[in-house]
Amino acid sequence: MQTMDNHKKTGLFSCDWKFYLVLFTFLLGTTSLQANDRGSITNERSRETFRDLQEAIEFAFPGDTLRISGTVRGNFLITKNLILSGHHKATLDGNKTGSVLVIVTPEGSPEPIFVILENLKIQNGFATALGGGGILNIGASVVVNNSEIENNQALLDAGEEFQMSLFLCRHS
Repeated sequence: MQTMDNHKKTGLFSCDWKFYLVLFTFLLGTTSLQANDRGSITNERSRETFRDLQEAIEFAFPGDTLRISGTVRGNFLITKNLILSGHHKATLDGNKTGSVLVIVTPEGSPEPIFVILENLKIQNGFATALGGGGILNIGASVVVNNSEIENNQALLDAGEEFQMSLFLCRHS
């Protein structure tokens, strides 16, 4: 009989496998996305304003806070320490094209990345692999404060979130 320990020994749950599957699934789901819908993102450290959340994430330094206003549509990949903070009923909408947020600690990192999601509505995610229609968390520490995660689906595992590390919700 196979156990979780046997799978670990064979590498079924190795970081390489998970990372590449998530990356492939993420890229597959982002081919026809609308970047935003009246939404805006401001990096609180640099004061730069963005219309595209993925671009804001890519230009952010680890530990930055990204303030989100309005509705931002798409699927977003986070691979560094960040705070996503909603303002005035901010919504992240996956448009049913993939996980809304994919949070992954990069392979070889000495410790998990740490992400805080606060004052956000995360909705309309749809995942076909690994689960996590709303939030797919692989190897990261994620804290969700004062947020709503709703109307997300996954064909495998959890629709709202999938965790392989710490996932903490407060007042959500």
